[in-house]
Amino acid sequence: MSETIKEFYDRERALSVVVRHKQQWSQPKKVSQLHSLMRWENEINTVLRQNGQQILYIYNDVDYTRRRRDFKYITANKWSAEAKACMTSMNCIRERRTCETKKYGSGGKCCSVDGRRYIVAIVRTETRGWGIFALEDIPPNVFVTEYIG
Repeated sequence: MSETIKEFYDRERALSVVVRHKQQWSQPKKVSQLHSLMRWENEINTVLRQNGQQILYIYNDVDYTRRRRDFKYITANKWSAEAKACMTSMNCIRERRTCETKKYGSGGKCCSVDGRRYIVAIVRTETRGWGIFALEDIPPNVFVTEYIG
């Protein structure tokens, strides 16, 4: 299936949620929130596409929370001064290992640098705030995503 057709069907499924919760979308506050989350999703997906990675979705039907203004999606770690010193003076981070089951190592050959391979959504939950949820079955003992900060 071509990427365009797949994206069309993905959007169609996402919009079906809007139709099911029609009464909420007549509220200006909810519509404003939807636009905010769509802009946030588009900004993140632009970065992901530029890096050849799988896009993601953002969803909140719990409350009126929007994106955090101070949140910036990045695809590479921001190293502290201590970590930078470690990388240049020792081999603690520059060591290269290949992935093994339940052991992911570090360096350019690590599977985590290839990016996420599964479709996920950032979803607002009632009791835990924002979280990541898989939108497809993921086999056991495989790399899902890298936490970058």
